[in-house]
Amino acid sequence: MGERRHTRVTLVKIPRILEEYLEEYSEPVEIGHIEERGTSNVLKISTQLGPQNFPREWIIEPLEAKTGVFTFVQKPHGAFIDGVITDEVYAKPKITPEYLKYKRERSAVLNVKKDVKSVDSLKEGIRMERYGATEYDIMARKRKKMLMEKKRERLSKTEVMDIIFRAFEEYPYWSVKDLADRSGQPLAYIQELLPDIAVLNKKTHRNMYELKPEYKNNS
Repeated sequence: MGERRHTRVTLVKIPRILEEYLEEYSEPVEIGHIEERGTSNVLKISTQLGPQNFPREWIIEPLEAKTGVFTFVQKPHGAFIDGVITDEVYAKPKITPEYLKYKRERSAVLNVKKDVKSVDSLKEGIRMERYGATEYDIMARKRKKMLMEKKRERLSKTEVMDIIFRAFEEYPYWSVKDLADRSGQPLAYIQELLPDIAVLNKKTHRNMYELKPEYKNNS
């Protein structure tokens, strides 16, 4: 018997705002079509998907494909290889005023519950004293190493913006360092992107950023 040839598959990675609408379907569904525009491809999302103001044009960016990655199909007797992934791409929306408006409206609908964590400085002081300076320095170095190991390769501006917006949906004030840790991106990269959507709070939360008024949840 000859070697079985698997179907060649293109893996399309998408942001959460598109994924949450696709999760509504339990069966395969056509979400749109791809148009060639010069050297780039654009995914045109069907008007049947998402609300009326949902972003309809998504840029398709190629990613470095990984070898040995397969898709599987579940059958009564187990899971079987259905295809081999030969290409990987990322679908990202154009960052336009319309897209940012949609992000603001989405934030208002989500009405995310904001949790505030308090830090007991006395307990922190006791913990430092208990471990001693040497042990505490070792712990700090280990934590820094762990954070460095978590650093991912530099993501696209759209991907990082999406992470930052999600962070502000959970809590209104963030430091540059915390956003860098959350996104796994270089500190300088976050500092470069933040001025587009956020301002430095100079009153109640000094040295922390908050969204510009036009991007805040006004509900």
